[in-house]
Amino acid sequence: LADARARIGALEVRIAEPAADAKALTRLAQWATRYTPSVALYKDHNGTDGFFLDVTGATHLLGGEDNLLADLARRLKAFGVPARLALAETAGTAWAVSHYARTAAIVPAGAEREALTPLPVEGLRLAPETALTLRRLGFKRIGDLIGKPRAPFAARFERDFLCRLDQALGRTPEPLALLAPPPAYV
Repeated sequence: LADARARIGALEVRIAEPAADAKALTRLAQWATRYTPSVALYKDHNGTDGFFLDVTGATHLLGGEDNLLADLARRLKAFGVPARLALAETAGTAWAVSHYARTAAIVPAGAEREALTPLPVEGLRLAPETALTLRRLGFKRIGDLIGKPRAPFAARFERDFLCRLDQALGRTPEPLALLAPPPAYV
């Protein structure tokens, strides 16, 4: 903190309030049900700073994916909430693009591989030790991992590593823990 204050004289410091932050994020996620009833908060392995929206079948209500993304960005900005947004077929790709791409993006269905290729391995939501080991082995980008033989990775890393890669590429489903169960229509 002293080093940060020395570099940035007008640094504003506040005590962290994780419980209040979680409560505020939950309220914001509940607000986001205006776009879709399928909203899920990030879990620990995703960080605790955001949420997923499954907008499958809902984008037409705002005139398409571009309009939905623009409306969401505009409203969050009006609230004073900084946001990094991405739309993709898989939660893993959306998370990686929203956290590591330079701008908000819509990843077309089937283009997950191209979107993930230039992003750092941290975009796979790996444990920090795993990401560090991959970097030491020369795997800096997700594209460096795609298409490589899986057996050496399976032998060296936890099962979670290959699962995260498969989830991001859409090879393995990634169930989301929704805030509210989907409505049952009869």
